[in-house]
Amino acid sequence: MYVRSAERLTEGGDTAGADLNARRAASLLPWASEPLIVRGDLRLGEGDRDGARAFYRRALQRDEWNWQIWIRLSSASAGRPALEARRRALELDPGIARGLP
Repeated sequence: MYVRSAERLTEGGDTAGADLNARRAASLLPWASEPLIVRGDLRLGEGDRDGARAFYRRALQRDEWNWQIWIRLSSASAGRPALEARRRALELDPGIARGLP
């Protein structure tokens, strides 16, 4: 519920409200990666690549098999770390290669 709300608030431009709801979701679902992904996306949208990477890495600690987190980590990274994250995403789901630039 809070994750969905955070995503809707993000789309509406309310990043503070989105972050608050993502934090609430994380406290209620401490095992879930989704709230951390939302918080990473918010940071990336604000240009805070370091903050985004930190949240994506925390999300990966909860769900290392989620190729979408690896793609996000790649987009927030540069150089070798970006390539390694993209490579891991492709290992997890080779079908995504069709949609990657």
